[in-house]
Amino acid sequence: MAKVIEVGDNVSHVKPGQLVVPAWHVACGTCASCVSGRPTGCTNVPRNAMFGLPAGGDYGGFFSEAVRIPFAGYALAPLPEGVSARAAASVGDNFSDTYGAVARTLRNAPGADVLVIGGTGSVGVFAVTFAKALGASSVSYVDAFDPECVELARGLGAEILDEAPPDREFQVTFDASGSPDGLRTALSAVAPNGTCHSFGIYWQDVAVPAYSMCVRRPPGRRRPDRKRDHVVRRRTGRPAQEGPARRFRRRHPEVGVGKDPPQGPQGTPGNRLRRPSIVCSRR
Repeated sequence: MAKVIEVGDNVSHVKPGQLVVPAWHVACGTCASCVSGRPTGCTNVPRNAMFGLPAGGDYGGFFSEAVRIPFAGYALAPLPEGVSARAAASVGDNFSDTYGAVARTLRNAPGADVLVIGGTGSVGVFAVTFAKALGASSVSYVDAFDPECVELARGLGAEILDEAPPDREFQVTFDASGSPDGLRTALSAVAPNGTCHSFGIYWQDVAVPAYSMCVRRPPGRRRPDRKRDHVVRRRTGRPAQEGPARRFRRRHPEVGVGKDPPQGPQGTPGNRLRRPSIVCSRR
């Protein structure tokens, strides 16, 4: 939130004395990344160019007496009439970032079951608010850091969990913890073909639990996208889809039932391949 002091020659939508809201990231609004809705990847400014954090250049911060706003025609929004400065300041980027992420995600997955990993103040609570308002079937909330946010989420109708349940999957997960453990939890809990969105800033490289994401199965359930295509008993005589075992026997006919096993190193017996009674393949 700021008040305009001076305007450049090419700026016409704001005037001196007007209250305005600038974007956090510096962006041009005309490059391919900005036009596609990703101004944080603007190609006409240094990478990570932003106010308040000198990662991509020193653009100043909003505790400064005055700040120059590049590309003001794109990055500067006038405060609407009837909205007080106090109300606008309470929204900030936490509110708008969370709304954008939740709205886009639930637009592609209406009625989804949602898990929110909290821990960074208002972001997780905003995620609960928007998920409930935008039609999520259920919203669960995990937060081991902020009891006040837990109570706020409970008051909004979220299911409060001590931890993400290992026997349950969610179509949509949001990590608002800012911690590597929180991100791993959100990734591990997402269902096949689901979406995990992170709001956090991680100040170190984070390991992705790729193995557990692939092999994790809730007890008593099969992953819906894993279907058995062929189950053919050999005694029926019908052709079976070739799997790894059949392919190996075709390429190595010297190994099989009723034949001496091949010799391993230093004369040790090798392993004999056993013929399965059922051949199956999965996608």
